[in-house]
Amino acid sequence: MEPKHLDNLTFTSDSEEEIHPNIDKRSYLRWKRMQRNMEKEQMRNKVKELECLEQTEEIKSEIKKLRETIEPIRDYIETEGNKNVSDISNKENNNVNNKVVYENTDINKENKSSNTTETIITQKNDEEVDYAKIIIYFVENNNIKTMIDFLDNNDIDIHTLYDNILYNLSENIKSGYTEASKALARIAYYLKYGIGQGRGFLKKLELSMRNKKYKESIEKDIDIYYNEVVDVIINKKYE
Repeated sequence: MEPKHLDNLTFTSDSEEEIHPNIDKRSYLRWKRMQRNMEKEQMRNKVKELECLEQTEEIKSEIKKLRETIEPIRDYIETEGNKNVSDISNKENNNVNNKVVYENTDINKENKSSNTTETIITQKNDEEVDYAKIIIYFVENNNIKTMIDFLDNNDIDIHTLYDNILYNLSENIKSGYTEASKALARIAYYLKYGIGQGRGFLKKLELSMRNKKYKESIEKDIDIYYNEVVDVIINKKYE
């Protein structure tokens, strides 16, 4: 059962973060770089496919967006003071600002003495967007329809959101919080395809998942993805 309620919300500084003995920041960053390289390769293949199609304005726009994403340097506008910030492709090197720790007593209703604590961390440079609240929302509502509706109705940097999801997925795996980890892995799985294939692909995927057999296939893929991430983070099988 996925978490339904959040209790005892507290904020702690990153200096209080406990590092799992089997993982360090370097290992996490190497895993993240590996993920990004895989995603960029998917996007390059998508560009090649689109270039073979009739070049309508929509197709051209899609190609442009993908190429801008693949580029190692991209710009975004920081709302406060209209400060232009460049080269954010190395966001994994940013310091963590806040860690949200919350206890959820409703995850295991059969054992009411058992509390589960998940960890939510947000990046320091994203002061205008409360990614902690977004991630908690996704932990509670980790289905593809919720993802699509959120992206359609909120103007946020999907790459920064993905970075925060991946980091929190890593931290919750290290801490042994299975429920939250699986929820975040599901969202990361959807976001990965949203970035690589476009939001239109997510909508097609959501329609396809209304077919029971197809949905079961996707659920298996998500389980495989989750287990692979656990192997990378804890067992470091990529080395």
